[in-house]
Amino acid sequence: MLKEIKEIGQRGVIFQYEDQNLVYLIKGDKRLYLCDTHLGNKSMQVVKDYINDKGYQDKELVIFNSHSDYDHIWGNGVFADNLIIAHQSTLDRFKIRGEYDLEMKNDFKNGEVKLAQPNLTFVDRLYFADDEIEFVYAPGHTIDSAICIDKKDSTVYVGDLVETPIPMIFWEDLDGFIKTLKYLKNIQPKRYIASHSGIVNKKDINGNLDYLQKLNNCEEQNFKHDGINRIHKFNKKNILMQQFEKMARDKSKGNFNYKDFKRNFWNELGVESEDLNREFDYLLATGEEKLKNAFKRYISGI
Repeated sequence: MLKEIKEIGQRGVIFQYEDQNLVYLIKGDKRLYLCDTHLGNKSMQVVKDYINDKGYQDKELVIFNSHSDYDHIWGNGVFADNLIIAHQSTLDRFKIRGEYDLEMKNDFKNGEVKLAQPNLTFVDRLYFADDEIEFVYAPGHTIDSAICIDKKDSTVYVGDLVETPIPMIFWEDLDGFIKTLKYLKNIQPKRYIASHSGIVNKKDINGNLDYLQKLNNCEEQNFKHDGINRIHKFNKKNILMQQFEKMARDKSKGNFNYKDFKRNFWNELGVESEDLNREFDYLLATGEEKLKNAFKRYISGI
């Protein structure tokens, strides 16, 4: 499943997988830092082999989760005894939906998956001064998105915050996402590394900004590639779903259950619980008014 290993800058290593996802290793002076853990123990074995082959096995390995989506955390279990760092909301989101994602996305596992939560969280930023590595909260793609800044190598790992040509959106606050992308531009490193798009640049960030600003202003957008139009259509409806989830959480007053929310909402539209692994397709196929009406029925029963 590994496509290639590519060394970047003075101390970075990209592990590129065939599913167009990657993880990023930083060889710090004091520690190694692994940004994200992909889809399971097989994905992480190639990282461990690289570390051993290069003679770095005696260095402390720190894991960083850029956010809690399944394709960034399922390899955590391999490093359950290591320091696993993430934003506080990553831990919250992990607890809410970790088991559900494992059930619904089971076909994507690459080997064994043992869910392991972050064991060190931060609120705004966390700085390892002796290695010039900083982790910064930067919500956008998700509410829990964060970045890793390698100040010595002038490299920023952005996770899923930047994607080409347009990002996928799993947070309803478009203003917040736009603010984060503007912040990323202002950092001005030598390179940005994105989980699904590899090395990206300011032009790519500007393209994402333009897309989000038009989406936020409800401007019509059409793309030549059908696949990109599908993502755009998904984004518009998924923003609604994020809004629904937030309202349901607020009304539940501490009794919110993510699995029950998904199951009961989609049952209003005749979708059986065992079919929710195809939620992406159902969301594309359902009109916005039907989604809104289904949510009205669902939330009236809370």
